[in-house]
Amino acid sequence: MIKIYDAQRQRCPLSALTDQLGTADPATRKIVLELVDRWHEYLAKGVQALKDSGEIGAGVDTAKAATSILTALTGGVGLLQSTDRISYLEVALSEAIDNLRRL
Repeated sequence: MIKIYDAQRQRCPLSALTDQLGTADPATRKIVLELVDRWHEYLAKGVQALKDSGEIGAGVDTAKAATSILTALTGGVGLLQSTDRISYLEVALSEAIDNLRRL
């Protein structure tokens, strides 16, 4: 993800959608919500796969872990786009993922 966003920088598709269309319109908000929910679902499935393989503890809350990763990613991308510093994304994602291993 870091390599992808480092290459994309200002061209994040979801940010472009929300920046250009805004989220005040209910139809646009619904589209954005569906995309975020789908992204969260994919992350939760990935966390579950890590649990199933024994790479992370069985007690990890899959939904919370997915939320943590998604929040780190979107927050890091937002800071990347506003500062042009990839380090925010790198640290946020590393901490979210490292936290899975500590649980």
